[in-house]
Amino acid sequence: MLQKYWRRLSQDVGHRVIKVSPFVFVVFTVFVVPSCRPMPPMGEDAKESRRPSRRTEFREVKYTDKTPEQWRELLGHPNPQVRDHAIDALVQYGPDQVPFLAKMVEDRSKPTARMAAIRALGAFGPRAAAAVPVIVAALQDQTWDGRDVAAESLGFIGQASPDVERALCEALKDGDERVRMAAARALGRCRAASQEAVKVLAAAVKDADPNVQMAAVEALGELGPAAQSAVPQLEELARQGTPVLQATAQEALSRITGRKNAPP
Repeated sequence: MLQKYWRRLSQDVGHRVIKVSPFVFVVFTVFVVPSCRPMPPMGEDAKESRRPSRRTEFREVKYTDKTPEQWRELLGHPNPQVRDHAIDALVQYGPDQVPFLAKMVEDRSKPTARMAAIRALGAFGPRAAAAVPVIVAALQDQTWDGRDVAAESLGFIGQASPDVERALCEALKDGDERVRMAAARALGRCRAASQEAVKVLAAAVKDADPNVQMAAVEALGELGPAAQSAVPQLEELARQGTPVLQATAQEALSRITGRKNAPP
């Protein structure tokens, strides 16, 4: 029977494989194939679930499968996809979760959960305005990723209070380019139209990092006519920047001056 199977296999593969003896085939079938076991499942419950390959698969699980307390506990999970899904679920429970998340931000003993809590507050948008002070304080974190997430969340919440503008303007001078980029985007989302905000954004147009430059230009465009004092810097960039920055600067100038295809 084994020889019959071997002949059929040889006919199926034809000349695409190197011929081997039936003895080698038996060894391979009996000893090698059984040892090739699939990787064990990974995730919150390795015995019952598989690790999803995309975040969208987590979204298929209803947020009511767990209580808010359980979802908040999962903000400290080592799997970032689980943390993302916990954030999605907590947002579904509404702004009643904001005070609990704010307390998690104040607790620095669990850095992973704290970072996820900051992101969760940003996901609430304007409904998380009450948590702005603790997020502003997070802009003073020792780690760049903490400052980056705090700036990003402040932009999503969109509260352009003097304290927020002041903190984001200071973050735009951060030593890490990722924090500067997040701060520039946040100032644009907050519509931070103070003279100081426009001033630091105009300075960031000449930042050494092109991503920070792009974020600053886009933010100035978001401010519209309030960014009139930054027109000279944008005009210079529209003349001398890279093609992408030139086009972005032109768009920002159009939004600030009200003229389409505003000449540099």
